[in-house]
Amino acid sequence: MITVNLQGGIGNTLFQYAYARTLTLCGVQLYNACNQYGCQLERFNIKLPFTKRPEGRWISERGLTYDQNPEVDNPCVLNGYWQCENYFRHITDNIKEEFTLKEEPSVQAKQYADEINKTKNSVMVH
Repeated sequence: MITVNLQGGIGNTLFQYAYARTLTLCGVQLYNACNQYGCQLERFNIKLPFTKRPEGRWISERGLTYDQNPEVDNPCVLNGYWQCENYFRHITDNIKEEFTLKEEPSVQAKQYADEINKTKNSVMVH
């Protein structure tokens, strides 16, 4: 089984999930190592399962640029950020569908969104 290690904030985990989805033919699961902010992927319509016990050797991403031939074994735990759309460009429609929220935003979140939409020069910082 191939496991992708989820770490960092929501942006990082979205990239890591998208990369994991490209490996689904091999049978992929997710390991929640998000200790700073907590994993938020459960709020989305994701399709990959989580595991509490990843198996195999840990393989780290070789760099922050696109790697045409990343190292993957079966079993293994893939550790990295995978922040290049070239990894998942061919499944963009699937990713967009899965990155929809399971539940409606809260009343307060909707109020914030309305307030932001009224302003022409809004900026979001995370």
